[in-house]
Amino acid sequence: GQALGGVVNVVTHSGTNALRGSLYTYLQPGGAQAAFKQPNDYPRVSDPLTETVGRNSYDFGFNLGGPLVKNKAFWYGAFNPSFSNRLRQGPPGLGSRAFGPQDFKTRTFNWVGKLTYDLSANHHVEGTAFGDPSKDPMGSHRGLVRADVDNRSENVYGTRNWAVKYNGLWTASSLFHASFSWNHTEFTETPEKDLFQVRNYAKPTATSAYTMEGGLGFLENNESNNKQLSLMFTKNVTLAGGHQFDLGYAYNVIDYAAIRRYTGPQWPLFAWRGIDPKDVGKMVQGGYFYFYPTRAIGGTTYNNVYRQVRGNFGDPAVGTDARYNSAFLQDAWQLNKYLTVKAGVRWEQQWIAGNVSRYNFGNNWAPRIGLIYDPFGTRKTKLYASWGRFFEKIPQDPAVRAMSTESSYYLQYSFGLPPTAQNMVPVSSFSPYAVEPTIIYGGTKSQYQEEVVAGFEREMQGGWVVGARFLHRDLKRMIEDISGVTVEQANAGAHQQFVIAKGKDTRPEGRWRRASARSRVFLRPARRDTEQAPRALAGGCVRQKEAAALRTNR
Repeated sequence: GQALGGVVNVVTHSGTNALRGSLYTYLQPGGAQAAFKQPNDYPRVSDPLTETVGRNSYDFGFNLGGPLVKNKAFWYGAFNPSFSNRLRQGPPGLGSRAFGPQDFKTRTFNWVGKLTYDLSANHHVEGTAFGDPSKDPMGSHRGLVRADVDNRSENVYGTRNWAVKYNGLWTASSLFHASFSWNHTEFTETPEKDLFQVRNYAKPTATSAYTMEGGLGFLENNESNNKQLSLMFTKNVTLAGGHQFDLGYAYNVIDYAAIRRYTGPQWPLFAWRGIDPKDVGKMVQGGYFYFYPTRAIGGTTYNNVYRQVRGNFGDPAVGTDARYNSAFLQDAWQLNKYLTVKAGVRWEQQWIAGNVSRYNFGNNWAPRIGLIYDPFGTRKTKLYASWGRFFEKIPQDPAVRAMSTESSYYLQYSFGLPPTAQNMVPVSSFSPYAVEPTIIYGGTKSQYQEEVVAGFEREMQGGWVVGARFLHRDLKRMIEDISGVTVEQANAGAHQQFVIAKGKDTRPEGRWRRASARSRVFLRPARRDTEQAPRALAGGCVRQKEAAALRTNR
């Protein structure tokens, strides 16, 4: 569930009755590298790029695990700091190149800890925590295609994750699984110099009419918390063969908060043409400007003027939320030693909310069915096929970009920065600019695709498996932001009201359809999993082996 593509499952080590560990290191010294080829060495008609002139990196670490209570409780931990440094310089012909190579350093401190405890022969609990607190010390972490190196900054970021899981064999034929996880992510960028960012048309280059200078420009420092509760019950039943029923439920809460602003000092709105009286005195959060050596404004030519392009006033904080519910029921029916049928259905619902609007993507039903046929009943050969529907979990970005609002005035001209009533160009006026919340068209539903898989596998002598697989994916519905205004109308200055809506492919040539079909033939070492289910499983995981492991209890 929750994805149209692959899902990665990461399993950490656990401690054992013996104290065991390892040490390691990885070195990539800059002196061992050949000279870097530069993108600007080749003919470029526009857009020169920052050049890398040197790089080195290294990391080291250890992991260690052992018993807390023999045969009962175990611990495991690991620590892996990583350090890298890149030297970069601006392209030829730009002012930043005169400052020489600039540092781009990164420091990451990866860590993990884990506790496992066998409550009894049939009940198991484990807790895991891991993180990667990181820091980019003060340096030129953004591009150097500019006139100066005033866009240096320091970045502090990383994630912190922890999870608690319980597996219990309640009866000889029933298994219960419960887990709770929490992901915390943060990113903070601090500029060395809090300056306005300026596109300077007085400093053209060989490939551009302007040069960037000044501060960083747009900042979006953010913090996110993602919490998920998952429950799953498995029941094995003997009836006209063997059945493994799985019933599951998951609840996901996502909170995302960001501070969105432009670098540069705050400045108050003042009484002037175009400014609503109720907005006078409100503080503008920095700004982004164009500088013109000469500019015709209202029929008069002025020298050395600035034009504001971006800069919002009011509270720069944006807070968004999302709630995601899902449930599934599935049955793996083994009719005999030759044929297994797996069928199930998922239900998913998600609502997302920005700071001004919210929307519910509800009642998504995803049926799945698959079968596995072993023509000889020896578990060395299988023919399999499946069909399934898969919905995409909407990322949080639409809540930030489309369902939140930002208000500003722009397009006014001034002789200095920041704009004031004293340095305004006399004939200039402010234009209101509101980043309006995007309307989500009523009836819009989640994006989904359907997938067909078919293939075979055969375990050969010597422990090798040969097989072939066919996979076809068809994107049936997609979500897009659209506008009724044509490109020509937009270029002519017509107002565009974007809406988010669903698109469904009804044309033979498939205007919106992004379908893929491929086959694969492979040869690999054998694994004893020829009973493995195709992706048609509604829950996405197999519990039978886990139940057997709990029964035997290691």
